[in-house]
Amino acid sequence: MVIVLKKEIPKYPKIKRDEKISVIIVSYNVVNLLEKCLKSLTYETKLLLDIWVVDNNSGDESVNMVKEKFEQVNLIENKENVGFACAVNKVLKLCDGDYIFFINPDAIIKKNSIEKLVDFLRSNPEAGAVAPKILYPDNSLQLSCRTFPNITTQFLESSYLFKLFPKSRFFGQYFMSWWDHNSLKEIDWASGSALMIKIETLDEVGFLDKEMFMYSEDTDWCYRCWKKGWKIYYLPEANVIHYDAQSAKNSEANRLIQVLESRYHFFRKHGYKNRMYIIKAIVLSGLLGRIIISFLAWLLTFSKERKIVKFENLKNFYQAFLWHFSKKS
Repeated sequence: MVIVLKKEIPKYPKIKRDEKISVIIVSYNVVNLLEKCLKSLTYETKLLLDIWVVDNNSGDESVNMVKEKFEQVNLIENKENVGFACAVNKVLKLCDGDYIFFINPDAIIKKNSIEKLVDFLRSNPEAGAVAPKILYPDNSLQLSCRTFPNITTQFLESSYLFKLFPKSRFFGQYFMSWWDHNSLKEIDWASGSALMIKIETLDEVGFLDKEMFMYSEDTDWCYRCWKKGWKIYYLPEANVIHYDAQSAKNSEANRLIQVLESRYHFFRKHGYKNRMYIIKAIVLSGLLGRIIISFLAWLLTFSKERKIVKFENLKNFYQAFLWHFSKKS
């Protein structure tokens, strides 16, 4: 359900100085990027920011860096990695902002972007949340908006047809790759890597689903938001640079399994419990296809360095495939 708005973006009223924005960052082993993220927030001088960093038991110097360089930041140190949703919920119980802004530690907010997001929410009473345009470090577009998952979108994703025909409204429907992302749009859901919500919406919709360790908790929250009658928008005038998946870059197989685990939880929770065998069959078929392609690519590659990469891809898909036959799946 994607609606293109025909109206012009309204002229926003100025932010009230006493309005507080609670910024929530969940960090895990990305000390250098976390520092850049926090520095980018210091440029938002017109705003009253209440910044929270939840460290999920990082093995690097993240905690010490925050303590030494950002004394104004509220820091929560977890004794173990509790995942994204549980970490965010800890802050939601403590913060008192009029608006809540989720941003990943590997993201850099561009100047005045938070102000634009707040202005939009203040000007649009029906809006429960708003997402900025997200860019890769080279300024290319990062597809951060999605339609709600269903059996069709899962097939298109698992079969890689969305990559073969990205500009097709049908094949590109889940990632919305057919759209240039340069216009204001009502969307189904947006990535939690950068998302602002109203406190009134949070009060009505509730916290993130703690059963989702990582991934799909943003999908679930936005779905519950939509069911309550709130709208979610994409605002391209606000920009964020996102390095993407830096906390999970050394464990691609685990990341893939976490994506699937949370996706399956979403499906079970929202009406697909009796059709999980169809969804899992689609995913397994897709993984099997990737295993075969990865094996052939490894077999036909002669460069030692590239052969290592191809083998890692093969191993990751194979581990995700085997996971489906464990009790945890």
